Amino acid sequence: MIKNLEVFSDLSERLDYNLPDLPLYVRKGSLHQFNNYAAAAHWHSDVEFIYILKGSMDFSVNGHITRIEQANGIFVNSCRLHFGFSQDHIDCLFIVVVIHPALLGNGVSPLQTYWDEKFNQITDDFVLLTNQVAWQQSILLSLQAIYDEMHCSNSPNPLRLASQALSLCALIGDHLQPKIGQPEDIQLWTNVQKMTNFIRQHYEQKITLEDIASAGTVCRSR
Repeated sequence: MIKNLEVFSDLSERLDYNLPDLPLYVRKGSLHQFNNYAAAAHWHSDVEFIYILKGSMDFSVNGHITRIEQANGIFVNSCRLHFGFSQDHIDCLFIVVVIHPALLGNGVSPLQTYWDEKFNQITDDFVLLTNQVAWQQSILLSLQAIYDEMHCSNSPNPLRLASQALSLCALIGDHLQPKIGQPEDIQLWTNVQKMTNFIRQHYEQKITLEDIASAGTVCRSR
């Protein structure tokens, strides 16, 4: 089961991956484990998939709230502020799969280029996944399969886990579209993420407001 989220002051989350040196998080969770049946708002550079096994939950992504029903799910793109909750304090059981881009390896490659094109600030923030649409149902079934592999009685096969994770990213990538919205709104979110990343990376050093503004390519007053 999921442990309580470890969220830093900039709202970024430190993920406790299942296996050492494999940046892949695959666990079951339930809303009752969180205070007031609401996870803390958080973000990470990983992409995230959630599959509802029992019950339902409301889910916020960058301030947009949607309902996810049983047997359906959601994809959350990289660096989006998100959390699940139940205003009525009704429990929900779900599988969560979180995939870090480091799974692709280091350095410039066609894999990394594709990731940067699809999982960035100007493509869809999230995609609702329903078992009524064939390609989305395929993702939901794959989420159960990767969970079964990670938590099988024998040692999980890391090659199969990596293959399943990349297959999930490839399938959702086929259906991500450029975000509909004002360019200035998209740029604002990008700048905020740059600044919060800078603070996290340099919090042990003496940094100034000018340093933070420069990281987000904005002026000091902004």
